[in-house]
Amino acid sequence: MDQTLHVGASVECADGPAGKLRQVIIDDTTDRVTHLIVDTHPHFGAAVLVPLAQVVRATHERIELSGTLTQLRAMPRFEETVFLRPDEPHPTLGYLPSQYLFGALDSLLRPLGAPAIPTPVVEHHVPEGGAMVDKDAAVEAIDGPFGHVEDLRLDPATGRVEQLVVRYGQAFDTRTLIVPGPAIADITGEVVRLRFSRAELEQRFGAPETASS
Repeated sequence: MDQTLHVGASVECADGPAGKLRQVIIDDTTDRVTHLIVDTHPHFGAAVLVPLAQVVRATHERIELSGTLTQLRAMPRFEETVFLRPDEPHPTLGYLPSQYLFGALDSLLRPLGAPAIPTPVVEHHVPEGGAMVDKDAAVEAIDGPFGHVEDLRLDPATGRVEQLVVRYGQAFDTRTLIVPGPAIADITGEVVRLRFSRAELEQRFGAPETASS
């Protein structure tokens, strides 16, 4: 039985609803899914990192986890908001464009003599070596843009991506195509790059399916 990860699918713990799948983390050297990012805002007010091993069953509509809601609440947070002064560089990213923009607006609107307001910066805690894949992540053929990610279908034994469901076409003619895992060249920066041209993708992988919603 394959596991289908669809961003936006409902996520349920053993004892109740947990939220929705927001993103997927893939090891960019092995093409194996390592974590799910579950948006628990309706329940806990945070997005958390859930190891793939927690997944019992996954379909296009629903993902079932083995743990409880209490265990989910204790999992690592995916994002954190830090506040930087206009003259304070980010520890790893240096000075950010948002700091200059926020600082300029603050200096215009802040009362004379009042202290500067720090710039809020949202940090994402992506595991080392991981790449985030979102619904609508770009899919590129060797000769240019091809479409966007619809679903990831995994080998349940290894967590490796067996098939990539790609949504492509025009606004009123959207189709999907199932691309086998070996056709993936690499996954970096929320972009999935394939080993074939756009024409080869349609020729090799047959008639497209009807698009999913």
